[in-house]
Amino acid sequence: MKFRYLSFLAIFAALFASSELSAKKSGFRTYGDVFQIVIPVSALITSLAHEDYEGVWQLTKSFAAAMAVNGLLKISIRRKRPTGNGKHSFPSGHTTSAFAGAAYLGQRYGLAYGVPAYGAAAAVGYSRIHAKAHRWDEVIVGAGLGILSNLYFTTSYVKHESQNKGCVDTKSVDEFGRPKAEENTQLLEKTALPK
Repeated sequence: MKFRYLSFLAIFAALFASSELSAKKSGFRTYGDVFQIVIPVSALITSLAHEDYEGVWQLTKSFAAAMAVNGLLKISIRRKRPTGNGKHSFPSGHTTSAFAGAAYLGQRYGLAYGVPAYGAAAAVGYSRIHAKAHRWDEVIVGAGLGILSNLYFTTSYVKHESQNKGCVDTKSVDEFGRPKAEENTQLLEKTALPK
């Protein structure tokens, strides 16, 4: 549980640090600017709190790959932003970054981490459309890059035996810590009821 608190601490620290940005931009646009960083940093903090150094390496590879492909697409396509400014609109870098962090949390640690992170990442994508910095297709492709890089590089987290002392066997519980259904069925079959 303490690793979740560290993630929330990172979010609040980023929001506090963004007060300078808030004075110059709308709140929702600021959200997108801040959370494109907060989500991947929260993923990093979560892995470090789990002492999951293999996960840190997988996050590094998936994030770097997603952002590299994003940069290459921006340079080669050179699409103007909806406002007519700039030539690097396709795909959305903010959305790629946010979804790379969210997809990592979902792939590595399950739904309990992934669902809130995906919700926050979707809000980042919408903030880019709301700010008229991107179109829908640019945001969707950016999200796809973040997700696909994690499907390639990220595996599910399994605690090492040295971390399992005093813990429940991770193979017998689901991502929410509840006993798996097949474990309960086997236990019921072994239990003989009095006649």
